Amino acid sequence: MYISHKYKLIFLRTPKTASSSLSDFLFRNIPDPNAIYTPIDDIKNLGKNVPSHIFKKYDKFSWAHLTLENIVEEGFVKEEELSKYKIIAVIREPLDREMSLFYHYKKWNELGLRKHTPANIQEYRNTAKNGYFETVNGIKKQSNFLKYKNKTIGTYILYEDLEDSLNQIMKEIGVEVKYPLPRHKSDARPKTSNFLFEEEDIKKIKLYFKEDFEVYNKLRAEKNGSRD
Repeated sequence: MYISHKYKLIFLRTPKTASSSLSDFLFRNIPDPNAIYTPIDDIKNLGKNVPSHIFKKYDKFSWAHLTLENIVEEGFVKEEELSKYKIIAVIREPLDREMSLFYHYKKWNELGLRKHTPANIQEYRNTAKNGYFETVNGIKKQSNFLKYKNKTIGTYILYEDLEDSLNQIMKEIGVEVKYPLPRHKSDARPKTSNFLFEEEDIKKIKLYFKEDFEVYNKLRAEKNGSRD
């Protein structure tokens, strides 16, 4: 997460949606010494103004991916103040994000996956039997990050439009962009995937991440409609 009370901006980090890069971008560009943000591991930034108990309560890097419900519960922002803030999160095409998660776990030799062995569909199925990885961040749904009391508050940014959307947001809050969006973790996934999801895999992913697909497809349709 990244929170600037000065600029009334809240960014929530959905896993595998360039969240480290975006946190780095906000940290470098927004002139707010009192900003609250979780560590950015790619640049060895330890974060700022985050109480130590957060790192114990939310394990396995889940502290980096707090939801809107979490940050209100932890007192980072009050419920009655939410309407005053620009609240954003990124949403990525769910199948692409699931593939990205697979290569992320493989890169770090997690879940029995091994970095230096060829990826294949059976290896994926062995670790994501029900269309998702049973890990803290693997089970999280993108569509839940901006929910508070079952109502979505804020705006989702399309992963593929990230740079343009960021520039617009910075313009809206009156901050000049001096540092471009970095590309952290871009080497975790091969340029060309070793395999593709098959029909049975897609069916399971669509079932579990149903609302993610709905939110993503709605935003894509709105974008395409604005071009007509």
